[in-house]
Amino acid sequence: MLQLAVQFLLYATVIKSFEESEDEQLDTLIKEVMECYPSTASFAISAVKEGRVEYNRAYGKANIEKGVDATENTRFTIGSISKSFTSYVTGKQVIDGHFNWKDNVVDLFAKKGISMSFRGPMRKKFCNLEDALAHRTGLHGYGWLLNNNVDVTRAQWTTTYLPQFEQLMEMREGWYYNNWLYTMLGYLADLYSGTTYEHMVKRTIFGPLEMSQSMFVSDQEYDELDDAEFAVPYRQGRDETSLYPVPRHAMKYIASQNPAGGIVSTAGDMAKYMIGILNALSKQEDAVLNRTILEHITKPRLKMDGYQAFAKKPQFPETFDESFYAYGYQTGSYRGYDMIHHGGATMGHYSFITMVPSLQLGVFSVISGSDLHRENISRMQMPIQLYILDRMMGVDPWLNKDKICTFPDTWKSNAPPSQQYKPRDSHFSDILFRKTANFSDSEYNGSLKSIPNPEIYVGKFSNPSFPDVIDVSWVGEERELKFSLGESNGTIAGLRDGRLEFVVDRPTDPLNFPTEDKSRVFLKYTFSHTISDNVKIESVEAELVSEKYIFKLNSCLRTRSRFALIVISLVCRLFLSG
Repeated sequence: MLQLAVQFLLYATVIKSFEESEDEQLDTLIKEVMECYPSTASFAISAVKEGRVEYNRAYGKANIEKGVDATENTRFTIGSISKSFTSYVTGKQVIDGHFNWKDNVVDLFAKKGISMSFRGPMRKKFCNLEDALAHRTGLHGYGWLLNNNVDVTRAQWTTTYLPQFEQLMEMREGWYYNNWLYTMLGYLADLYSGTTYEHMVKRTIFGPLEMSQSMFVSDQEYDELDDAEFAVPYRQGRDETSLYPVPRHAMKYIASQNPAGGIVSTAGDMAKYMIGILNALSKQEDAVLNRTILEHITKPRLKMDGYQAFAKKPQFPETFDESFYAYGYQTGSYRGYDMIHHGGATMGHYSFITMVPSLQLGVFSVISGSDLHRENISRMQMPIQLYILDRMMGVDPWLNKDKICTFPDTWKSNAPPSQQYKPRDSHFSDILFRKTANFSDSEYNGSLKSIPNPEIYVGKFSNPSFPDVIDVSWVGEERELKFSLGESNGTIAGLRDGRLEFVVDRPTDPLNFPTEDKSRVFLKYTFSHTISDNVKIESVEAELVSEKYIFKLNSCLRTRSRFALIVISLVCRLFLSG
């Protein structure tokens, strides 16, 4: 009894509400920090404690071009935070008796008369729902495809393309992020719930938690949102200050992948979501969400390979470690407290959710634009979240305006070499494109040359994992050599230093959409052999920084590679023909 009393006393002294003066201090801090990061167009944040909303505000412009302010009712896409909704509705189907956590995925589809499989006999025989939820199938993630094709349905992704995905490691050998597995889980919900995945989320989460401002990018409601109700997604330019708007229709690219990243919400609705989760995990009698499901899906399952802590002693004053994965959640600790966390990214929106269940604390934030450091860490959102958690815990924050504005550089140089901050693997390094309306020889090394024997490039190149083909063809009276891949298209400009250079009106990945006035993005193609009269292109290798895809003429060829996001550079491989 004495031990329980001591624990209660410690708990009571740790939790601290925001006083009005602190509320104003936080408001001032956020405004000052946003000035440090001009690539952030708008920012929304909410904080909860013990079942109450402590903070809920929006900053900046929902639409820069029209001068529309972001408000508490401004919606953003929340990206991969949607996966926690998918893991919950999967658990709801387990509770309802439709299937079990360890049921074989191939068998579950077969019971509904659907033919679906995976590469590799062990995966076909043993891959279960928990393997998919924890990203431990060992399958390639093919990240860029999430944003490249509007017309392919969840059923088609699951039954036609996912079975062709390449194996990067043995099943359960390690962690490898894969949006398509959550798309597959959404399709299972379509088949087993008696309704659609989207309706099930609305019925089991949105409705009970009164998340009335939340929806999916596929909903008609989303199409009808006005300028103040939806934050225009902005992409950051190479100078880290310029912002380019992403067309609203680009978000439709993720509609069939709603289970992986298609939810649209407000900071206020996400506060309700956090309260629902925290109430259930703290065993509140009036909890709306199911505690059994949440305990199961927030339990850490495996270490995220190659993932480092966001901040870690001794190079940082405190440790924030989220390097384990559960089901739709990352898990770890902050200041010694168990924590659940996840990030989300779509085309111009970046979001984070962080909860400390034992203290019933939670913070959600989202931006339009970018606050990513060149080393792929959040410079603004996560430090602000930690500042708020510290205030609610009743401890002195180790971060302030100046430290957030220079994060993480303050800790990169003030430690011995063995303790210096080491960046995560960056998906956002080596940006190879830039916006340009016109280009000239003076902008590049080498001179632009005409293309000898352009007919050798003509053809359709395919890969069985992808719905689109690379199509190179003659177009128009001037016989221009045109390129297309899905929604992308462009014109071959010529050769320069062994590279075939394209001017692309629309990049392959809508993450890199140029401005709405269709200013062009300049991409490059390179070759593995010197061009001669006897050369014929046999394959095209598409490369997104470090993630490579090979399309072969009239057949297929697959390649092993790491996941990456942004920037497209196409590399053409030539083979001599006899």
